[in-house]
Amino acid sequence: MSFVRGLIQLICGRESPGNGGPATPPPKPATPILDQFDAIAAGGGSPQEIALRQAGFVRGQIRDNALPFFRELRDHRPIMPAGPIWLVSRFRDVEEILHRETVFGVPYLPNMTGVIGPFVLSQDITPQYDHDISAMRLAIRREDLPRVHGIVSRHAAQIVDELVATGQPFDIVQSLTRIVPLRVAQEYFGFEAPDDDMKRWARAAFEEFFVNLDKVPAVREAAVQAGAESRDALAGLIARRRASGEERDDVLGRLLAQQKAGGGLCFDDEGVIRTLQGCLIGMDETTNQACNAALLVMLSQPPLLAAAQAAAKAGEDEKLAAIVFEALRFRPINPLVVRVLKQPYTLGA
Repeated sequence: MSFVRGLIQLICGRESPGNGGPATPPPKPATPILDQFDAIAAGGGSPQEIALRQAGFVRGQIRDNALPFFRELRDHRPIMPAGPIWLVSRFRDVEEILHRETVFGVPYLPNMTGVIGPFVLSQDITPQYDHDISAMRLAIRREDLPRVHGIVSRHAAQIVDELVATGQPFDIVQSLTRIVPLRVAQEYFGFEAPDDDMKRWARAAFEEFFVNLDKVPAVREAAVQAGAESRDALAGLIARRRASGEERDDVLGRLLAQQKAGGGLCFDDEGVIRTLQGCLIGMDETTNQACNAALLVMLSQPPLLAAAQAAAKAGEDEKLAAIVFEALRFRPINPLVVRVLKQPYTLGA
């Protein structure tokens, strides 16, 4: 029995009571990032000052050091307050938040108001959301994926061939990953505007909706201007479509056809414009960022890059897509999703 007791004491890292020594505490786990976070509060200041510094620290970690930071959070503080926000890092807890849509609301409506208005992604689960998403699905259809694939493949191949033919280095962002989404906006959504205008509109609005956490007035002003310009361009386009009597099978044409047919599942002109603005903003910037984030990961991991090159040369699209999504797991275009707590809720109980 004494042997068993001694073995248990050894495993637990404790001295034998017979020796009269104190219990040996387990070593503190290494948490260098969280230690820096804690040091902010230890440094003193008002609660408001501490909260601002902690929130700034968290944002810097998410921007520049996301994987190690979230690893420490998951292992040691899966639900952690940081000033006025709470960070939730474990899959099941995040999944629970995203599935409790009546408790955790989306935060984008204030930023979209005055720019494009209540686009569907800014809405919580309401009758208005149900109407808008249903009307959109009649115009933006899952069976259109091969068509979109064809648009992307055709333009990407043409651009790459032209760039390679020059034999010179090229800017892949400005030449390819920002241009191909615009071709989708033109040929599938029905947008008609110069490339530079569409890029500027999309970037300015995206910055306001999803990046401007500090409420910088200049960012807001640029987004409002972009919203007004794109609204005017789309209003003119709608007027020209109606005047010509042309019925195109693109998203704009379908939305106008739904409107002409009447019934409950259609948008008025403001709704049509808002929907196309939101589609451009949501598709252009995110597609561009995803392409470049995946490339950065693959360039930093030669075996992954070689596998992607082999899949591309062999025409194995599914395998290539799997490699790209694996790369995006390490560098997502947005490493956090913001939700607003609408009522008291216990998480992780």
